[in-house]
Order: sequence, then C-alpha cells, then structure tokens
Amino acid sequence: MFDFYRKKFSILYLFILPLSFLMKTLNKKDYSYIFSYLEELFPNADTELHYETPFQLLTAVILSAQTTDKQVNKVTDTLFEKIKQPEDVIKMGHKKFENAIKSI
Repeated sequence: MFDFYRKKFSILYLFILPLSFLMKTLNKKDYSYIFSYLEELFPNADTELHYETPFQLLTAVILSAQTTDKQVNKVTDTLFEKIKQPEDVIKMGHKKFENAIKSI
C-alpha cells in the first residue's frame, strides 16, 4: 500500500517540475490571453478551494482529485504558507512536499 502512495505523490511532484519550466516561458500577455479566454468560457466559475496564486489553485485542483475539497483545504492552508510558486516546491524538496500532503 505504501508503494501506491509513494508513486502517486511522485507523479504529482514530477508534474510540478515541468510546470515550473512552462510558467517561466509564458509572459504576461500569454497569461492575460489564457485567463481572458477561460473567463469567457466560464463566466461564473467558483471553487471551494483556498488559494492565493494560480499555481496554488492548480496544486489544490490536482490534490482534490484524491479527496474532498474540505480535506484539501486542511492540508493546503498550511502548505500554501510555504509555497506560492513552483520554485518553492522545488526548494522544499520531494520528501518534505510528500510529507506535507500525506494526509490526502
């Protein structure tokens, strides 16, 4: 059973590393276009997830696939004090990140 969770968290962590590169390659114009388009598609979109940055929202959404939004918020309220951007996760390291989300 432990191996299953280790693989699950490793996959999440490996997803975040390439995302860090992608976010560095996009400029403000790209972000503006993407968010404008999404706002057109989903004008009344809302979520129960707690977040401050787009990266935190993405992380919370990925984690919410494993459990309820309520449980994700319990974990991310503490986690998001430490991470705001992908670089913060990289600085945190794989083991600390894995431990931070282990209750999900």
